[in-house]
Amino acid sequence: MTSTIRLTVIEDGSSTVVELAQPVITIGRALDNHIRLRDGLASRHHARIERLGEELILVDVGSANGTQLNGKPIDRTALTSGDWILIGKTRIGVGDLDQRTEIGSVTSRLSVLPSTGQDTFVHEVTRERDNLLVLQRINRAINSEREISALFDLIVDSAITLTRAERGFLAVRAGGRVDEQGRPIEPGRLEFRVARNFAREVVPLPEEKLSRKIVDDVLANGRPIVSSDALSDERFVDFRSVADLELRSILAVPLRVREKTEGVIVVDNRMQKSVFGDDEIDLLESLADQAGIALANARVLEELRSTNRALADSRSQLEVRARELAGRVEQGEAALARAREEAAVARADLRSRYDYRAIVGESKAMRDLFRMLDRVVRADAPVLIVGESGTGKELVARAIHSNSSRSDRPFVSASCAAIQDTLLESELFGHAKGAFTGAHRAKKGLFELANGGTLFLDEVAEMSTEMQKSLLRALQEGEIRPIGAETAMPIDVRIICASQVELTQSVKAKTFREDLYYRLNVLPLRIPPLRERKEDIPLLVERFLVSRCREASVPLKKVDPGVLELFMTYPWPGNVRELENEVRRLVVLAADVVTPELVSDTIRDYEPDYPDDPELATDASTLPGRVRALEIRAIRSALTATRGNRSEAARRLGISRFALQRKVEKYGIEESGSTAAAE
Repeated sequence: MTSTIRLTVIEDGSSTVVELAQPVITIGRALDNHIRLRDGLASRHHARIERLGEELILVDVGSANGTQLNGKPIDRTALTSGDWILIGKTRIGVGDLDQRTEIGSVTSRLSVLPSTGQDTFVHEVTRERDNLLVLQRINRAINSEREISALFDLIVDSAITLTRAERGFLAVRAGGRVDEQGRPIEPGRLEFRVARNFAREVVPLPEEKLSRKIVDDVLANGRPIVSSDALSDERFVDFRSVADLELRSILAVPLRVREKTEGVIVVDNRMQKSVFGDDEIDLLESLADQAGIALANARVLEELRSTNRALADSRSQLEVRARELAGRVEQGEAALARAREEAAVARADLRSRYDYRAIVGESKAMRDLFRMLDRVVRADAPVLIVGESGTGKELVARAIHSNSSRSDRPFVSASCAAIQDTLLESELFGHAKGAFTGAHRAKKGLFELANGGTLFLDEVAEMSTEMQKSLLRALQEGEIRPIGAETAMPIDVRIICASQVELTQSVKAKTFREDLYYRLNVLPLRIPPLRERKEDIPLLVERFLVSRCREASVPLKKVDPGVLELFMTYPWPGNVRELENEVRRLVVLAADVVTPELVSDTIRDYEPDYPDDPELATDASTLPGRVRALEIRAIRSALTATRGNRSEAARRLGISRFALQRKVEKYGIEESGSTAAAE
């Protein structure tokens, strides 16, 4: 049999001696403590005394003002007879004391109390009134709690408080919840949601600490189960888990939600018998009734919150869709505006007669080219196109063919630089079967394939002198003789040639026949390099973005203004072809917006070759020098006006802050004002 502990409590000038036999004795201001204090400095749950065999341990349970033993603060320490515990202004003596020196006269004495977990001081109000007050307070707290997890904790803690139990458990049906992976839990499945002890510590693995059969029985029958000594209770003879867990006092009541049993509240005590009587059953059933109402309300509120979250998510998705549609509408309006502008340009007789939509450009240099093309298209004479690599010479040749009277006939293209000179004659004129080793069958040449249409010869300056002679003869006589053939074949082909270099220089260098030059240079065309028509760069970027995004099956990407600033500064030695490749690369790398940091290092780090002294640029005879001086003056003026605020200065200048930063660094502009580089 467990021995009793004698404690002498001195509070408000009066003394009380109690003898308790509980394995754990709780001390504090709350009604559920074994020793309840009125001291305002004591916490609701201040300390406890634990039995470890014959040893007594004093534990401070996180009180606000701390616990002292023999004048020294403690967290956890052993107790011996004669020790004094100090809580606020209250003193508690342990065991037999020298009353003459420590506490004076004892005003009252309690006999040994039965170890039922229901001990109180004689000066407290009646047990029934205390329980009603506690139940009323608990009901208010339960009905004000709206979070289900916090509500479950409060229900179990309240059950332990009302019944003076050691532990409490709450098992509830799943009710359509989802697990940690978001998968729906089977409706009706029973879950142990809370398992706690009187110190509000979590009891791990509750299904292993409680008989599942008792819970299932209450859930099935909807009636309470109480046992004063479960080990000797005949109802639990077949419940092996009761014996294995060494359960003593057990009380389990149903938790009803809208007249339907949705869960079970269980309290127990593993050490003592006869802990729970009729009063505890009534109190726990009253608590379960209030908890059922609160749980129903909390579930309704949780469903409303879930619905509101779903509605908020739907609203967010709709807003995203609306922004996407607005962006598409904006892009459509921009495209419509460009189409109207192009139509206006066409009406202004810039491209009045022919379709050059495949060629992008609205700069003056390109408008001059289009006007020249109008004249070239109407004729049927040879055309010589001169332009740097990547300017689109073949594109212009195809535009000439598609707008000419030969548009329904073949357009054949060949690069003289890409075909070995020994094979070029066969490629151009064809060969008969057996004309040379390996000629197992006759082959048509490009002239014959292009008969009635257009033959485009790129890099004609790379043709050997012998091939130039053969080409000249074919153009003069209007017929070709395939290699190894006995007879000539008449041809009707319009010749369009292209070259990166001026053929006049090749003529002077004796690498190109002068008579062939005059035969080809009937209608000369010069395609301007991209650096001479930079105002066309935004249009080209847009065209390439649309085609490459469509090709990659991705949404159309936007371009940060800072990217166009970099593009407008770079000289583009590879011309349009280099720009197109750069855009193709950016489409792959960018997410939704093409930003400056994604641009190739060669373009981003390019620095124009300006004079070192900014002031000398004012007198420079070159256009870049004057532009540089103008930019420096404008930037200095904007920074001065905004007291060095770069964001505001960029807005005034109509450029991005990134572009302004690059220009400040490039020109070495010193800023004035205390807010330089401010946002």
